[in-house]
Amino acid sequence: MELIFVECGRQTTELNGTLSSPGYPSNYPSNADCIWVISAPSGHYIELTFKVFDIYKEGRGCRYDYVEIRDGNSRDSPSLGRHCGRTGK
Repeated sequence: MELIFVECGRQTTELNGTLSSPGYPSNYPSNADCIWVISAPSGHYIELTFKVFDIYKEGRGCRYDYVEIRDGNSRDSPSLGRHCGRTGK
């Protein structure tokens, strides 16, 4: 069974699932600040696959709207990168 999460952030340890931004497939709301904390047991890893990715991109950077992936469970954990733009359509 695949779980589908549509709320704006939560903590999960589920083995499989699908995350969607609030309002998907419509636009996400202004000032959305969704934090997902996905934990895996020791010795395992987490793989993220984006089927549809369409986040506003201004110029060359991800200044305002982005998905940021961190190695840890807080805003202070090391960043593995910010992502924005369009792909998967």
